Amino acid sequence: FASDPVIPYNQVPYTYSLTVNSTPGYIDISSTDLIKMDIQLNNLHFQSITGDFGKREIQIDPGKFDMNVEMLDKIGGNFKLVNPKLELIIRNSVGVPATANLDFTASNKDGKSATLNSPTFDIPVPANLNAGIATGSIVFDKSNSNIVDFIALPPTSQISYSGKVDFNKSNQEITLQNPNFLDIDGILALDMAIELPLELQISNLAFKDSSAIAGSDYDKIETADLIINATNGIPLDIELQLFFVDSTAQKYEPFATKKTKLLSAADVSSTGVITPTKTSNTFSLDKTEMDKLRHANRIKFVGTLSSPSGGTGVAKIMADSQIDVNVVIKSKVNL
Repeated sequence: FASDPVIPYNQVPYTYSLTVNSTPGYIDISSTDLIKMDIQLNNLHFQSITGDFGKREIQIDPGKFDMNVEMLDKIGGNFKLVNPKLELIIRNSVGVPATANLDFTASNKDGKSATLNSPTFDIPVPANLNAGIATGSIVFDKSNSNIVDFIALPPTSQISYSGKVDFNKSNQEITLQNPNFLDIDGILALDMAIELPLELQISNLAFKDSSAIAGSDYDKIETADLIINATNGIPLDIELQLFFVDSTAQKYEPFATKKTKLLSAADVSSTGVITPTKTSNTFSLDKTEMDKLRHANRIKFVGTLSSPSGGTGVAKIMADSQIDVNVVIKSKVNL
């Protein structure tokens, strides 16, 4: 298309030749005589196009990523992952500079939602028509988005997206040496990855459970001490309280032990080295308390989890983090 410098587009140059065949006798040719040809090109197939595609704004049709991340189903209560990351992985072979502005909204199974507030970003562009696919990524983290609250929701249902893409928005000049281009096999693909390092910030996250017991089994025991020795390699404080309950007696007042710090958070140095802490705690029951235990048919465990410094610190959990616990029971038995 660029053979004519005056009109370097919308024209296809071609060459032709004319052969005059001899005939018997003479033929008179008038100055008004002419030869005219009409040419049509049908069913054209283009492999690639280059040129200046102009400035355009394209609205992105709304879509969604359905979430099926088992880790997210474990997140709940009053804690946050303090350093999550969401990465968009882009593969592009379309040679048009573009800036994307996307809106992401996460929703959970309870119907609550949170927005990511992501920044605009440039789509990677190959250097020329023969350069193949350009690959790049954009990372949304706590420094440039609302990713902490976005993940803390957590997005157990889906992540919806919409937005726009501005083509040729930059002031870069489109020239014959630096044109826009599009190959018929060109692609623009978008993938998403979520990085969830186990760095938690927890403030009094409650948990509870219960187990059936037969209090009458302890009729010979006058007093008892439940001693729990633990080595904690996880930077979380765990407090626990025990309730002995008779679920069949409507007026029975349940007995509760004192709330005790069962595990003290492991120490974490400035370089991230974790030093386990050792604790030993005792749940003591005297004669009066043992009498209440003998009337109980269930034991309820109620506790809280907190990251260091009362929930203001960050708890980093490594793959090899572990808790070692042993339990000792000391009792006075009336035989």
